[in-house]
Amino acid sequence: MIKADPEDPQQAWAVRMDRLLRDLHTTVQRARAAGDDWLEPSELAGYRAAYAQIITLGNHTNPGGTIPTGKRGVIRQTPARNLLVRLDRDRDREHILRFAHDLNVPFDNNLTERDIRMVKLQQKSQTAGARSPTPSSSSPYAPTSAPPPSDANRSRMHPPPSPHAIPGSQPQVPNHPAA
Repeated sequence: MIKADPEDPQQAWAVRMDRLLRDLHTTVQRARAAGDDWLEPSELAGYRAAYAQIITLGNHTNPGGTIPTGKRGVIRQTPARNLLVRLDRDRDREHILRFAHDLNVPFDNNLTERDIRMVKLQQKSQTAGARSPTPSSSSPYAPTSAPPPSDANRSRMHPPPSPHAIPGSQPQVPNHPAA
């Protein structure tokens, strides 16, 4: 819930919008409980008019920033202004008020977010083993252990190094006494 800040009366529109949406939600819940499939058009029109009035109040108290900052790009707006712009766009307004037009649409998306969260947590737990330094035995990509090579194969796999191949070493010449 948005709380009123006595030091910032410019944001009274936000408290009014919060109250309006909560009242509309209560109205929709009552209509569902009564078995209705829609709200009365006149009642819905009243809520839409109140919504437009609150947006107008917010735009009046939070005008868009027009002072150039000397940097390129869009002029930075306050968070309150950004919220107003989003609430005021026709496309977003329809999405915000959809729960009042179609009583089968929930007021919030908490249930959907919880469902997605469980799927994402399962994905994270399944991929966590792939990132660990020691592979888990349940991973399909874990290397299998091969049997150790036999003594006969070991010498072919790893022949003794040549003394010439080791940098900085001199070949060992056996010292034979002269006969």
